[in-house]
Amino acid sequence: MFIKNRINLILVILFSLFICYLNLSGIFLDDSVVQDDFRQSFYWIWKLWDSSLFENCFFIDMYRSHLVRMPILNLIYNLGPFLVKSPILYSKILAVLISVLTSISAYFMMNSFMNSRKEVKAKFIALMFSFVVSVMIWCTDHVSVAHSRSFIWMGLFIFLLLENEKKDFLKSLWIFVLLLLSPFAFLLCLGMQFFSWLFNLLKLFPRSELKNILDINFYALAFNTLAVLFLYKVIFSDVATQGVGTEFSRSEMELLPEFNPGGRHPIFGVSIFDYAFWSDAHWGFSIGTYEVSVMVPVAIVSLIVFLLLKKFLFRDKIFVFCDSVSPAKPSWLQHPLSLLFYSSMSLYFAAMITFPLIFLPSRYIANSSLVLAVTGLFLLIHSCFRRIASLESLSVFFDYSRREFVLKKLPYLLFAIIFLIVYSNFFQPRFVQMDKEILAIAKQSPKDSLFAAHPKLAAINALSATAKRRVFINHEWSMAYTKESLDEIRRRNIENLKMIYAPTREEFLEIAHREGITHVIAHRRFYTKQYLKNPKYLEPYNELLRKLVERGQSEGFYLQQYLKDRGKLKWVVIGLGDLK
Repeated sequence: MFIKNRINLILVILFSLFICYLNLSGIFLDDSVVQDDFRQSFYWIWKLWDSSLFENCFFIDMYRSHLVRMPILNLIYNLGPFLVKSPILYSKILAVLISVLTSISAYFMMNSFMNSRKEVKAKFIALMFSFVVSVMIWCTDHVSVAHSRSFIWMGLFIFLLLENEKKDFLKSLWIFVLLLLSPFAFLLCLGMQFFSWLFNLLKLFPRSELKNILDINFYALAFNTLAVLFLYKVIFSDVATQGVGTEFSRSEMELLPEFNPGGRHPIFGVSIFDYAFWSDAHWGFSIGTYEVSVMVPVAIVSLIVFLLLKKFLFRDKIFVFCDSVSPAKPSWLQHPLSLLFYSSMSLYFAAMITFPLIFLPSRYIANSSLVLAVTGLFLLIHSCFRRIASLESLSVFFDYSRREFVLKKLPYLLFAIIFLIVYSNFFQPRFVQMDKEILAIAKQSPKDSLFAAHPKLAAINALSATAKRRVFINHEWSMAYTKESLDEIRRRNIENLKMIYAPTREEFLEIAHREGITHVIAHRRFYTKQYLKNPKYLEPYNELLRKLVERGQSEGFYLQQYLKDRGKLKWVVIGLGDLK
């Protein structure tokens, strides 16, 4: 398979690397630039490079579970110290590698779909499809974060390929691999396998026999279900999802301001009748979270138009997937893309009901809807133009050889070119840059330093990942799923705000020394008239913040005066040892 496609594979790899270059050129070797979610959840991986870092860091236990629960991904990152000098560089290398592998898997999946229809131009169509995917995956942060969700695209493409070719054993084995690599991809593929088995079972009734029910798909489903229970209930039973201590129930979380509008993780509080429900990145359908999500409504409208054309122009069966099934020609209900739709929708609603057991509902929609959209559009384009090319009336304008190129090859080329031009402006890998001057100062501080600042300051949110130093609290870390962790996070936020807006030097130092803070970053932005007029942070801290600001209007703020004494400097890193 690989040998026959070696030229196209080379093109796929080169184009994927080119798209990676467009997104990473200038920042690839720059450790002051880090992916947004990576800086939040993976900062502690520096300990793999230097075990003396982040001693007694409260937040490590909250985020280690993100990696520990996925043995293969854990192994991949544990290899990092032997290969490169920093985890930030390693994450970018992994993002490139995942991008290339995803494009390759997209190529083989579409090639399989086209070959199952005995299309002569299958490789060319698959090549154009892989080009589109190469761009599309960089229009979100799914691949760039180099996290478990980065493998969802590749996981789905490989499963769809194996499902289309009816390689039951390999797809069952692939599902098990995903369990150890990407839980979201695992559940999506397990759901697809379940619906595949269910439809095959329903076809047997009313003459089903036990040997037909207990096929390889049934045993694979049972094995993978037991595997996930054993992994999470036995091996990793003591590894908390996000925090240490007693986990919140859903009913308790619905009452917490952290998980409602205005909080750090606004999961609840939106209605299906609100636009926010459709655009929400946590609970809703995620349409609008990324510009590339416009692919979903475009695909839906295209599908409706195509169905109308098939029904009234071509006088044909209305079901779109009748033209794009596997060699066994199952019902359109059993098409691999249909299975993905059933799985993603089922898991979406299951996550809404069982949250936080299988985490955020949108995780099962955000990736799969884009995969369905772009794959479905290619199949629609192909089916539509194949029908048009077959019309005898067109022989007046084209001879057969010209018509073959214009109507069976050119549409894919045009679609790919238009897509690449349009969506290359929508790249959204979400890399953020640490202030290099603050970074240089932080790196010179002792390894056991503890930094604090206004929690909305961008530098304090990226400092641990880039400077390898502990942070007291920041905006990114202001939520948790366990009671004890959230209590400590709330306490730190309150003490931090009191310190940042302390009216006197004595009160400022008393809080800082009590909390073990060694360095404070003071920034003018949070003492400007514009910010003090309407100070905002997160719930449930805004009321406290307003009270502190109101008190300071008459008494003043110590750090504000400290900055005034330093002339026009926008920020100052204060070593508390110098204030004694």
